[in-house]
Amino acid sequence: MSPKTSFEDHIHLATERTLAALREADIDALVATSSSNIQYLTGYRSWTHPLSVDNQSYVVLSSDGKRILCVPSSDGDFIAMDKYDVDELHTFGTFYVETGTPNANMTKAEARLANLSTSMVNKRTWIEELVAVLDSEQLSSARLAVDQGHLMPSHWRLIEEGLPDADVQDAFMLMLRVRAVKTCYEIEMLRQSSTCTEKAIMDSLAVAANHATDIEIQSAFKKSLIDSGAEHLFSAIGVGTRSCFPNVVPEGTHLERGGLLRYDAGCRFQGFPSDLARNAVIGTAPERVRQIYQAMLNGEEAAIQFMRPGVLASEVFEVAMEATRKSGVSHYRRHHCGHAIGLDIYESPIIRPDDSTPLEAGMTFCIETPYYEVGLGGIQVEDLVVVTEDGSELLTALSRDLFEL
Repeated sequence: MSPKTSFEDHIHLATERTLAALREADIDALVATSSSNIQYLTGYRSWTHPLSVDNQSYVVLSSDGKRILCVPSSDGDFIAMDKYDVDELHTFGTFYVETGTPNANMTKAEARLANLSTSMVNKRTWIEELVAVLDSEQLSSARLAVDQGHLMPSHWRLIEEGLPDADVQDAFMLMLRVRAVKTCYEIEMLRQSSTCTEKAIMDSLAVAANHATDIEIQSAFKKSLIDSGAEHLFSAIGVGTRSCFPNVVPEGTHLERGGLLRYDAGCRFQGFPSDLARNAVIGTAPERVRQIYQAMLNGEEAAIQFMRPGVLASEVFEVAMEATRKSGVSHYRRHHCGHAIGLDIYESPIIRPDDSTPLEAGMTFCIETPYYEVGLGGIQVEDLVVVTEDGSELLTALSRDLFEL
């Protein structure tokens, strides 16, 4: 990985971009609560954080660039194991990890956890800790932007009650705009995440070629991801006419000769998602399937070739739709033909007719042209694309041909 794509370079640039947005909005400090915004600013990841709305974590970013990460004491293992970059780390709540084994031969992470265990008893709640941190930074009466990404209305009320002198603003849209243009590190991580999904598709196609069931194909897909060091995110893998279900759930259906196999699937790698779609058949594909697939591919390719800075998301949608219809599927209908992707799988802008956001260099998208027909199946191609200074570049390398097994 080159220096410009390093983790450290990303953290520096992400912080500077966020600070610039805060200054423009006349905000004194940010309180980021969503997993994506916390990772964006610090690199910190906890898979338990999104599982419960009561499991609050947040990072406070002050106008001088100081980043204070506050997490539950139960996250001690993530603190010990993960790579992150903060100026201060605070824990709250109680959690107990014992260190009584004499002469234990510990790894570095275990030693860090053992050291942390002595300080992981803090009876403050998350809101009490937040108020204390803001008090210590002289921000309790400041103008604050709070990301509502992981907050319920009752949590928002606790913030307003705990900080009666603060001017609390919503930071959701502010952070979406900050994160819209990716750093080089983010682009590289998205590419690597896509590579894991591409390999999982190819590995599971080898299983599918033996007339496997959709469950067996999905199992092979998941195993490949684990072997690559990735986490399974989703896998809509449909066989035969059941592939017409956009969010199909495998149920044991065998892939027969000439029948469709549709992937719409992705993983997370180092916290970054992927989202790809491909089609395959065993043997020679029926002529109508070939025609529709080529039309979908033509629509996707036209959209990708049209993308460049200044072009509107809605214009990319229209180009994709026109090319698909002109390629033989005149009745083609879609509500969108792609979406931005970053630390969240769906980000803004969306490639749809009512989104007039201008594209910028560094934005990353999943461009797609799905077609679902009951009685025939689902046909879909989807790829990861980054907008460049003078056009766009595919970040996926997997063949976009219709696979004939």
